[in-house]
Amino acid sequence: MSFAPITGGSPRTSSPFGFDSSSSRFSASITPDIDDERSIYTSPTPVSRSLKADNVKEIYFKAHVEEMLEVNRKELEEELHQGRMKALEAALEEAKKESWMYKPLDF
Repeated sequence: MSFAPITGGSPRTSSPFGFDSSSSRFSASITPDIDDERSIYTSPTPVSRSLKADNVKEIYFKAHVEEMLEVNRKELEEELHQGRMKALEAALEEAKKESWMYKPLDF
């Protein structure tokens, strides 16, 4: 879709994308070249589908490994926490058994 140029008013400068800059919102008089747009979005060397599939498998594998490491890390942290809690409870019970032997200090 092309709009008629607006004559008079502020001067225009041409853009490489086919749009003129002026004070008017609808002053583009040149349409962009389709070949120029295609050259921007195409790769110089096409990538084969097998390489894409291998990349997807590699990304999936890395994500799976990271997820499994995270799950195992959380399980290990929970296991270590439970062990520390049991050790603290045992130390508290031991202190309660012997607390009658000692007179509290008053400052």
